[in-house]
Amino acid sequence: MKTVEELIIVKSLRLHIQEFLDRAEAKYTSDEEHNLFSFNMENNGMGINVYIIYNEEGAWMRCHMSLPVKVPQEKREAVLWKINNFNYDNPGVCMSMDANDGEVVAVMLVNTDDGAINDRIINAMIFSCYNALDVCIPDIMCIVYQRRSENILLQVANKNIVVGEVN
Repeated sequence: MKTVEELIIVKSLRLHIQEFLDRAEAKYTSDEEHNLFSFNMENNGMGINVYIIYNEEGAWMRCHMSLPVKVPQEKREAVLWKINNFNYDNPGVCMSMDANDGEVVAVMLVNTDDGAINDRIINAMIFSCYNALDVCIPDIMCIVYQRRSENILLQVANKNIVVGEVN
């Protein structure tokens, strides 16, 4: 007679993610060598690159979404203030910006110990990142495309930036 442990068949994390993406009919690519799935989503007509990175041994997966534009050097300090305010007010998803090229990303890490993974968890991870970008995109785009930057830091720090406002 088999023990309970022998009867439990645990799917690999890669297989869980792949089956989720298949059921969602996502057009994705998979890179097994780098433990990575990638696909695109859209937000207000802008394409967002989505990466799901997984680690079978470490029992975690991470969603990584990048803003569709890079922040110019002269606007990065203001965007960092916005990102910092977002991270303070919204625990769970971490927004960050690459200081070298201005890429803004939303990242969420999920622990998958003991097979604690299902479609709802994968979906929540992806849409938590998507929603974080959705909240930040208007303000960041306003900063990026604003003509004068003298008062931007003060506006961001005081949360007074209005979407679509151009000084």
